[in-house]
Amino acid sequence: MNHAQCITILGSTGSIGTSTLDVLSRHPGQYRIHALTASSQVDLMLSQCARFTPEVAVMAQEDAGKLLAEKVKAEGLPVRVLWGAQALDEVASAPQVDAVMAAIVGGRRPVFLFGRGPRWKASHVGQQGGFGGGRRRVPSSGARGWRFVVAHRQ
Repeated sequence: MNHAQCITILGSTGSIGTSTLDVLSRHPGQYRIHALTASSQVDLMLSQCARFTPEVAVMAQEDAGKLLAEKVKAEGLPVRVLWGAQALDEVASAPQVDAVMAAIVGGRRPVFLFGRGPRWKASHVGQQGGFGGGRRRVPSSGARGWRFVVAHRQ
């Protein structure tokens, strides 16, 4: 019996992040969400927390994180809420995570600060659907013209 792959999605409230969650939801039992992250869209993150019940939700901005924490508590959701760069780093490198979908864009390439040793291999997926690194990727419906990265534990 296979265990569900543990996934973290960086940028879950953007178009690539929401598409990724949609694809994952179509495969019940195959994936579980460790963490969802966003910059400032508190209400969308709250609805994602209610639907996908991640272990952790992280907001990049402190004020958004504090507001999300209040709303998660008011809803009685079993989600730990964190905020800031250190929290993003924590969920991106959590040892229990099998794959990280980096759907946060900064300029021409995704913002993906992940090179902490040999245990991760990043695979770049671009407009042509090319897949580098020979690793299996988390299914996603790539947005035209966007680049995104999936990293897998080696």
